[in-house]
Amino acid sequence: MSYGLSFSPEFFCAPDESERAPAVNVFGQPISVHGAIRMMGKRDWNRACRANGLDPKTADVSDLEQAVRDIDACRNIDAKGPIEVYVTPDHDVSVNVYNGPECEPGAPNLDGMSPDALVEFWARFNRPSRKDAERLVGRRKGFTTLCGALAGYASNKATAMRCRERGDIQAATVYETIADGIYDRLPADLKW
Repeated sequence: MSYGLSFSPEFFCAPDESERAPAVNVFGQPISVHGAIRMMGKRDWNRACRANGLDPKTADVSDLEQAVRDIDACRNIDAKGPIEVYVTPDHDVSVNVYNGPECEPGAPNLDGMSPDALVEFWARFNRPSRKDAERLVGRRKGFTTLCGALAGYASNKATAMRCRERGDIQAATVYETIADGIYDRLPADLKW
């Protein structure tokens, strides 16, 4: 099931969003279609461009942004989670647009992120500043340790996804088991 994109102009391109720096929320996740396209991995960029009749080497973000407007479809309209916006007519490639720029403390749905986004999350929150940790999980006992646990989940999830992509199911299962163990130990309010 898909829904039409009946959103404000800021959903497509956030105010003051530049070509160099996409608008992101406190978790570093894109808060507009423009930003989400800018943050796409190379593989998805190439697939999306080709599916829309564009040359990946000469296309720019505005070309795919226009394709999104023409396709006019998203997978969900959940206000709590990211909105998955289709970038290709066959709905094979999509991007996630997150809430922002300031969000309530709480872990994002790491299972809805690409391996590249998970690695970026890990890089930011593996050894977070106290300020970043507090923004992510709220001020509580062990809040920097909780951030590290979420980063560990992200790293193991990304590795498992990449193992599956290359067909190494046995290794993927090992990393998924580690990620599941981390998830099981998270406080209820940080689970998605």
